[in-house]
Amino acid sequence: MRSDTWLIETAGRSARGRVRALIQRVAADPAPWPGVRQLADFAAVTPRTLSRLLVRETGLSPARFVERARVRLACALLDEGAWPVSAIARRAGFRNDERMRCAFVRVLGMNPRAYLTAAAARCAGTAAALSIPGASACAPPRPTPTPR
Repeated sequence: MRSDTWLIETAGRSARGRVRALIQRVAADPAPWPGVRQLADFAAVTPRTLSRLLVRETGLSPARFVERARVRLACALLDEGAWPVSAIARRAGFRNDERMRCAFVRVLGMNPRAYLTAAAARCAGTAAALSIPGASACAPPRPTPTPR
């Protein structure tokens, strides 16, 4: 999974720098990341170090970070309205529609259909749009400031 470009980009970086680069890469395309071990291998750190540094940088465990990135991508694809839900689930990296639905409920507090309804209301400017409980969850997680 590691590419020569990745090795050049991260040469000389600390573990924290490599994890920050991994965060950007996962946020850009969360689908190809099957698990914590693969994430850790890609960042050239141990799974424990990855977990510790990722929590420090994002406030989320590796699994939750990837899940949120996948939900964020699925939200963007649902907003486009061009793809069926099953195709969106696969493109975002979920194994199936049900896994995506469960992730939506965990992250946003609603299923994909309810998200679409709320997004349509938001676009129309109705009062229903104001009641989206996890609307900010589709935004990338803000890094937690850490003292140096």
